[in-house]
Amino acid sequence: MRKALGDGEFGNHQEEQFSNALSVNIVKKKDSPTHICIDFWQFNKLTVFDPYPTTPAADIFHGMKKDKYLSKIDLRRVTGRYLSVKKIS
Repeated sequence: MRKALGDGEFGNHQEEQFSNALSVNIVKKKDSPTHICIDFWQFNKLTVFDPYPTTPAADIFHGMKKDKYLSKIDLRRVTGRYLSVKKIS
């Protein structure tokens, strides 16, 4: 890569080796602009399985169809009201 770009073209550049680094390739095709291709194979090996996946929002709202009241805890404004209850009309 240094031969293609030149040694001093990007200043003081050092190549480093990281155990969790992703492989990034820049591909220029004949009929389209430049594409960046990232190899996630090594990164996917580090992914931790979540045994409790999040419920889809559509299922949550479908279950609230018959409810009359909605309560929520606003954690952004801890100094104000801790719990707000609104009537759903």
